[in-house]
Amino acid sequence: MSGRRAARRVSETVMAMAVLLVLGRSSSLRTTAGALNGSQTVRHLAYSAQMHEFPRDPRSEGLSGIIDTHIGVLPAPVRAAPAQPPMPPTAAILVLSSAALLGGAASALPQVASLGLGGPAIEIDAWAPGNRMTVPTDSPAAPQNGCRFGFSIAMTNSVAVIGAPDVRLTFTEEGETTSVNGAGAAFVFARKGDTWEFVQRLIGPEVALMQTGCSVAIDPVAGDIAVGAWGYSKSQPFAGATFVYRKGEGTSWGEPATEGLGFSAETRMPSQTVAPASLASIDQFGFSVAIHEGTLVVGCPLFGSSNTGAVFVFERGATGTYAFKERLQDEGGGANDQLGTKVAVHRNLLVAGAQNDDVQGRVNAGSVITYLRQNASGSFQRIEKLTANTLTAGGQFGSAVTCHDGADGELDFVVVGSPTASSSRTGSPVSGNGMAVVRRSSDGGITWTTEATLLPRRDVLNNNFGYSVAMTHTASPQIMVGSPGYDSALQGTTDDPTQIIFSQLVNTGAAFAFTRDNATSAWSIRGSPPLTGDLWDPALVTTNTNLGRSVAVAPTAPNVAIAGAETPTGSLGTAVPFFFTRAEVGVRPGTVSGPALGPLGTNGLPDPNGA
Repeated sequence: MSGRRAARRVSETVMAMAVLLVLGRSSSLRTTAGALNGSQTVRHLAYSAQMHEFPRDPRSEGLSGIIDTHIGVLPAPVRAAPAQPPMPPTAAILVLSSAALLGGAASALPQVASLGLGGPAIEIDAWAPGNRMTVPTDSPAAPQNGCRFGFSIAMTNSVAVIGAPDVRLTFTEEGETTSVNGAGAAFVFARKGDTWEFVQRLIGPEVALMQTGCSVAIDPVAGDIAVGAWGYSKSQPFAGATFVYRKGEGTSWGEPATEGLGFSAETRMPSQTVAPASLASIDQFGFSVAIHEGTLVVGCPLFGSSNTGAVFVFERGATGTYAFKERLQDEGGGANDQLGTKVAVHRNLLVAGAQNDDVQGRVNAGSVITYLRQNASGSFQRIEKLTANTLTAGGQFGSAVTCHDGADGELDFVVVGSPTASSSRTGSPVSGNGMAVVRRSSDGGITWTTEATLLPRRDVLNNNFGYSVAMTHTASPQIMVGSPGYDSALQGTTDDPTQIIFSQLVNTGAAFAFTRDNATSAWSIRGSPPLTGDLWDPALVTTNTNLGRSVAVAPTAPNVAIAGAETPTGSLGTAVPFFFTRAEVGVRPGTVSGPALGPLGTNGLPDPNGA
């Protein structure tokens, strides 16, 4: 047996043992939500940002700990929805009367319009979900269930990259077929009008547990794609790497797959493997990536003996090769801050999150560091450490970041997600509701002030709003915020066409788009009040879909966006494209989704004040 194949066999054995440990520990974690009635309670499976998103050090947890973190094991249920009052067996019934619709009953309008079922047709400006982005099942590159397709997303106006870090690679060597679990991959799609077509699969070396696709980025200028693989272990176990796939002709990236392994032509290998020699075991270099105008930024959240974290910067040379430029660290950082869990770069502005930073005694309050490239050397200079206006333990400010470097006098913006923070639109703070904070600079990124705190349409326990963020690079940016723990109210009809029934699903997830009124500097959900829409798909949504785990928006085409999720556990995963347009509200093709209604009220009906 060749040394190469033997190494793979050892890796496969370790992977199999780890997965058995995980399966043994997680078999009791599954839960289902039944139809709401007077005798049932919905169990809410909290979408935990810490379990799904953030690196944990397996030096203290063993290999099973690192698998738990990144293979997508859901935490146990932590709360039950409030008991509902007695109601008809399936859910509440709303009678659509012409008096309510046409007689000025404002509370009925959001409820009915959000459905598109019964009553007069209502057109609004909102998000229309397209067909889910998939790889043809007959393609040799098609992913398998459990691959977590949608774990990460990046896009330009016409190209999208979807990460699936648990893809199993199958290849043939010396006449023997071998499967490698957890190798991972990223999938490239090209947009033609309002449809997305699969064009290529990007992989790294055929090594188990590499987690290729845990992060993805695409340069809207140079066209290169960067794909993180925090489990890459060539130099040290789980030291990590980032693979660069240079833009070729047409819709082609990277290099042809290794000959003799049986990969199809649509599978491509890296043009360059970026892995600094200074990496140590379990640094997880590549856990996050960002790229713009030839500047590649890679997060390494467990860098250093105490997991303080670091950010590495590389620059594209004339031949297309990326060379190391500098390493950015928080010299005053503490143990387990994990700087670099999330990174963003646009032009000369770089942002790095440290969601576990302890601030003024608040454990895991979180922070973000901003950097500017100002001098002739092209190095990034640290500008400011940003923290939440109200510091709370466990808020994890910095869990998601995006930025916009304005040009020609435009404003600069930084958006920071704090998905585990307590917040509320209307009353007492709700645990885990989350928030996204908008910081603005009018002096070229030197000083930053809070312009807005974005909140979900409805307050929900463990909403995790702010789990993912994205922003257009336009003069008036559009911000996308994912909320994978969001609950949804779905609707259907009875035999009586004047009636609509509502049922509750938990952890369906959603994403929300916000735009800025430049005259007042106010941010609001995109659309024309009183009725606006969100990024969700009422025709396909299910319990524990957790849509909004990842979000992306076209840099200069704000009407095009994608929301994804790697869950439900064991499924293929989800990536749903959305197009902002004017259409009737409904669930049929060609309609828009309307508002994501959130939890039903105590009367079993959607809350019009939240919609």
